Amino acid sequence: MAEVLRPLLPPGSEIHARSGNLYVYRPEIVRPILDSDLPFYRPQGQGDLEAIDRASTRGTNGELLGYGAREDRKDLFWSVLVHAPLHQEVLLYYASTQEQARATARMRTAEISAHLEMRLVYEIHPPLRRKA
Repeated sequence: MAEVLRPLLPPGSEIHARSGNLYVYRPEIVRPILDSDLPFYRPQGQGDLEAIDRASTRGTNGELLGYGAREDRKDLFWSVLVHAPLHQEVLLYYASTQEQARATARMRTAEISAHLEMRLVYEIHPPLRRKA
């Protein structure tokens, strides 16, 4: 898959398969995020790909995705839940700012709904506690 997509990507983009995931990113965009908190993103001096993989497999990649918040700070942000009506199973969860939650919830829900070929709904919930 990576080899098929590589020629279609903007110059400077990286694409790698790792840990069962396909990572496509632009280093100039993700590196400032990764370097913003070295103990969180690069505790052992990981390179870009290793840090992205670590965050993704730990479920702390919301900030890197561009529409979410870091999972360790989720109680400060609005939460988005995507699920099938009348079912408790959550298909997607992410924490985000209020503006990002409102802007992305419908889009993420439509993408997953189309892929699964089923009607899904989303809920947006306020933060568990206020920012200090």
